[in-house]
Amino acid sequence: MKFRGANLRILALAVSISLGLTVCFDASAQTKAENSDVKQIRLIENNYIEILWKDKVKNSTIAENYKVTLNGKSAQLDPGSCYYYDRMSDNMTSLKLAETVSKPEDAKLTLTVVNDGKDDIRTASGNGKIAETTLEFGYEPFYQKKVTSKLGFPVKGSKNVDERALQIAADTADFMLSKRPDIAKAMLKNKADIAVSASNENAYYLPEGRGMTDNSLDPDKFPARGLAGNKASPTVMIAQDELLQNDKSKYPRENVFVHEFGHTIKFLGVADIPDLIHAYEDAYVHAKKSGRWDQATYLISNQEEFFACTTNIWFESVLEREDSTALVNTKKELQIFDPQAYEFFSKIYPDERLPESCWDYDAKFKNEIQITEQPPAKAPAKIPDLDSPDAPKAEYNLSTDYFKILSYLGTNIIQSDGQELNTWWDFSNTWANYNFDALSWRVIKEGDYYRFVLKKTETQKKDLAIMPKDGGATEGTPIAVGAVNQQDDSQLWQLVSSEGYLCQIVNKKSGLVIGTEKEILPTDGTVLVLNKYEQNPSYTNQWRVLRLKDKPGDESLVDDKYAIKPVKADRASALKKSGAK
Repeated sequence: MKFRGANLRILALAVSISLGLTVCFDASAQTKAENSDVKQIRLIENNYIEILWKDKVKNSTIAENYKVTLNGKSAQLDPGSCYYYDRMSDNMTSLKLAETVSKPEDAKLTLTVVNDGKDDIRTASGNGKIAETTLEFGYEPFYQKKVTSKLGFPVKGSKNVDERALQIAADTADFMLSKRPDIAKAMLKNKADIAVSASNENAYYLPEGRGMTDNSLDPDKFPARGLAGNKASPTVMIAQDELLQNDKSKYPRENVFVHEFGHTIKFLGVADIPDLIHAYEDAYVHAKKSGRWDQATYLISNQEEFFACTTNIWFESVLEREDSTALVNTKKELQIFDPQAYEFFSKIYPDERLPESCWDYDAKFKNEIQITEQPPAKAPAKIPDLDSPDAPKAEYNLSTDYFKILSYLGTNIIQSDGQELNTWWDFSNTWANYNFDALSWRVIKEGDYYRFVLKKTETQKKDLAIMPKDGGATEGTPIAVGAVNQQDDSQLWQLVSSEGYLCQIVNKKSGLVIGTEKEILPTDGTVLVLNKYEQNPSYTNQWRVLRLKDKPGDESLVDDKYAIKPVKADRASALKKSGAK
């Protein structure tokens, strides 16, 4: 259905159908643009403007090619949030308004295509410029089909989504948390919901997913089948074909929704229940240090994947592989292989399999390789004696090399966005061409201490060094970066050994150390603060400063010979100065 004008009276149609499904359609918001190269235009959730072109175009993601007004006033676009979709949709450009639209349903907008001779919008064939056009339009919700699960999770999709997929997502979420409605309550408090993408959409096409790419990452070429929700973006995104288990599924024997909703259970539920999160972290540390899980597997690579992958194992909805990456794929095998992990997950999940309406075990499940006994734990690596002549000889140059600050288990790094510091998964430890600037530190030695200076970017005017926020010297002070100041002792840190090359990073001014807020295991977005120095520190306060590989694709540098050697505690001037014990 198409409409010729933007000034039609708003007509909302809501139809209630079986299973509590609601279909909503706003008939005034979509504008059909006559005599132009634009088929339709609308404002949707999250301040995005969608333009559907009649043909494929290029240069449509350049913000300067448009002028926008909102309720009669000029409105700016966010140049870093412009995307073009030509495979998953009908040649659609998505533009994001820089300001929040407080009442989108009442918004009146215009968009003008500007051709000034600089990178004009053209047809993809290059045959001609897009006509200069001014279009009037309004708001139309992207999500027009909705259900609510019995536990209260909103499940939504566009008008293109198969209603059956919404109900499967709702029923699966309810079943997974049927034993722990308190976890569901915590998740809903954090605004958890579920968005289903249709067959001609993907996670990056959904409003919540558009900000997860940048202009260099073509969302059509990276068609994510599912993305977890977290506190920054609490929506779980899942492809309907994975829920329906049809021939368009990319993972025919693995339940992607169970995996992504498992992530979200941890991020938005378990993380806010102290006894559960600490029990889980103990289980993961035990699994990591025991060496029973192949360290090359995705499952053990970090605590987030351990939770989500083990959730798949618990619900027996993961493909069994013979290459040791997924030999364990049933609850019974998990109990044999890793009793501590089994004990933890038994506290949050029901004993039964998923309902048949949610997962077809007869068609999907295979368990041909039986795990009948627990493999022995691997002997722990020998702790190097820092004073021994056999200690690794340093293979780095402080003057030229960059370093990363790696967590106790080697899964997360300290990164900066130019303000406060947090931890993130170690994206340098991958083949992908990620930008390493946020985790790259120049380590400058000054007597017994080091100054950690962030790699300078083209837009950065001053050198920035790690320091407590505002030079603070009390426990709980956030760790940030500030302009390098040679007279500021709060910017100087000493590496004090806790176990070989693992160390506490001790502040010269306060004698306090860099650690995680609430002393939780580092994960994506974990805030860093000043914590108390301890002779037997928590793993949340221990780090290794390791030379960063030169470029993506290189083999990661993990041996101690690439790590900066810390001093032993009895020689640490930072501890003597502060009186820390």
